[in-house]
Amino acid sequence: MEKPEAALSEVKAHSTCWATVLDVPLYDGPRAQTTLERWHQVHGLLDQGVGLLECGRRLQLALNTVKRYARADHP
Repeated sequence: MEKPEAALSEVKAHSTCWATVLDVPLYDGPRAQTTLERWHQVHGLLDQGVGLLECGRRLQLALNTVKRYARADHP
């Protein structure tokens, strides 16, 4: 592996750390927007007392996907 590739790999491996410290979003674009929307949808339903399985049904997401969003403190 060339040195620039190794450096890029190391930066990517720690991107979540940098994003937390710098308080900036990791990614920008359609996928990031979808993630943000889904996180808010899941947490909105959970705040209303809706169970994980029902959240998945309402949002047409797999149960494991809903669990992953539910476990995340922030998108």
